[in-house]
Amino acid sequence: MTAACPCPLNVNDIQSAGNHKGCPYISHTHLQTAIEECVYSSTGVEQFKARLLKTFPLNAEDEDNKIEIQLAVDLYQKLLELEGQNINGIWARIIKNAFAPRFQGGFDYVAGNPPWVNWASLPREYREDIAPLWQYYDLFPHTGLRARLGGAMDDISVLLTYVAADQYLKPNAKLGFVITQSVFKTEGGGAGFRSFQIGEGELLKVMFLDDMSSFQPFDSAANRTSVVILQKGQKTSYPVQVNY
Repeated sequence: MTAACPCPLNVNDIQSAGNHKGCPYISHTHLQTAIEECVYSSTGVEQFKARLLKTFPLNAEDEDNKIEIQLAVDLYQKLLELEGQNINGIWARIIKNAFAPRFQGGFDYVAGNPPWVNWASLPREYREDIAPLWQYYDLFPHTGLRARLGGAMDDISVLLTYVAADQYLKPNAKLGFVITQSVFKTEGGGAGFRSFQIGEGELLKVMFLDDMSSFQPFDSAANRTSVVILQKGQKTSYPVQVNY
């Protein structure tokens, strides 16, 4: 059974302050330090904003800078609210680690094992928050009430694979994921996954596909397991060879 675990911060609360395109003025390390110090001293939002303007090379009248400042201020305000509810903890450092890859540029290789959680098992608010990402990557064919209520059984690993390939890979770089084998056969998000194209952008080539469902390497997983290696910027050739 999959249990949904609500989180006090969602994807809209934690936008990537310090990584706005065309405005890389706020260092994520220095931002984390400023947030931690200000949260723990209960600094007001306006005082925090003043510290940003003093610490970083920001012009409050510049449009790009305004976006950067607002992202940081919104993030700080949310963390300050959590601190007031005694549930802030170490969110600033968690956020720093979560966004660290975004500050390093593209990578030649990405390897991982994204969570295998079906859409219906996710918290309702989280489903609504990430629905635009499914649409952006053209992975989510469900609309209206069915989508909002989680009528689809698409696996979130579908979305995470495409986001990782889009955000972290350099051109012609490779991504290797341990992923549920069902995405290569099912309808819905599985069909979108098999388009092997990042929205209307770059193509993804299936370089390697290993079907491990015959021996189930993870005893506790009900899903069948596979390993896929994708190359960004290349077109998949069919038929795709599957190793068993």
